Amino acid sequence: MIIIVMSLSFANMILTPSIISGVTKALNQQQINTLYGNIVVDPPQNDYYLTDVSQIDAKLQQYPGVTGVAPHLSSSALFEYNWPSQLDPQHKDDSGSWPVIGIDPDAEGTVTTSITV
Repeated sequence: MIIIVMSLSFANMILTPSIISGVTKALNQQQINTLYGNIVVDPPQNDYYLTDVSQIDAKLQQYPGVTGVAPHLSSSALFEYNWPSQLDPQHKDDSGSWPVIGIDPDAEGTVTTSITV
């Protein structure tokens, strides 16, 4: 009985946190490699987008170790399917709002592994 309790204690204290830590690290690395890159520059709190992106781009590329900069334009969009035949404007079965990200494919290939140039 003591051996079983000791092995469950070992699993609870060592094995479970190690697995969770490894999964978290893998998820973070996949997001860096395929979605965000290493650094994200967001607009100020009450703005929807950054102004003078070309100047920000040029400044970021001057830092040593920066291999690429790729601006994104993130927003949401309403998509509708079969909208001319809908009689009820409140009918939501064929519509929905989803996030949309606009990218420059050439620049994106220098930052993430999701697009190869």
